[in-house]
Amino acid sequence: MHALVVGGTRILRPAAAELVGRTWQVTVLARGATHDPPGRFAAPVDARDAEALAAALDAAIAARGPFALALVYAPFAPAAAMVAIAARVPGRLVHVLTSRWGAPDSDRRVRDVWAPDGAGATQRLTLGWTRAGDATRWHTPDEVSRGVLDLVEDGAAEATLGALRPWSARPAP
Repeated sequence: MHALVVGGTRILRPAAAELVGRTWQVTVLARGATHDPPGRFAAPVDARDAEALAAALDAAIAARGPFALALVYAPFAPAAAMVAIAARVPGRLVHVLTSRWGAPDSDRRVRDVWAPDGAGATQRLTLGWTRAGDATRWHTPDEVSRGVLDLVEDGAAEATLGALRPWSARPAP
């Protein structure tokens, strides 16, 4: 089976490596240098360029077949790039959203345009934060990857990793 991982050289690297260990064919999108991504294939493309992204995804699909799974962490990508990804994933699509989408004043309609439903099952994981003693901190790549893979296995439409309240406890970006 073929999986797409956007964010697989950093935050979702452990998830990409686990999929490879499960014998998935994994295509990792990476800006510029591939940083030796886990997986058998790398597509050096910047997700901020929707046209180049669409072409890279089409090439990966032509070479290895449709994506049965896509794990997407691309907070920097425009909505057009996210739509291009969703249009090319007939299988399960997991959007990993930053905490800003869980902010008290966030607009779910805007979020849903930016992280659209794909042709298959779409899931959204909103990243919160965790408490470390008296302080809060962002989740590590291992924690985020585990949360994403747990969501895939669970099958829920949405989940939050960690806490999103109180908003005043949010760690500095």
